[in-house]
Amino acid sequence: MVVMAHAVGSPEFYWAIVAEVSLLVWTGLLLVAPRLSGLAATAGASASWGSPPPCWPP
Repeated sequence: MVVMAHAVGSPEFYWAIVAEVSLLVWTGLLLVAPRLSGLAATAGASASWGSPPPCWPP
């Protein structure tokens, strides 16, 4: 049985849905953003954040 914290139809119920969806969206953006920005494409998928970029001067 599912216990709901807010009554269906109340403003708090809809704000809880908005908060849950926005949390999922932000989590997805944090996971996808490095690939979209090109960091993972240029440095390689297995590179760590501490390594310099591949075009770093010697």
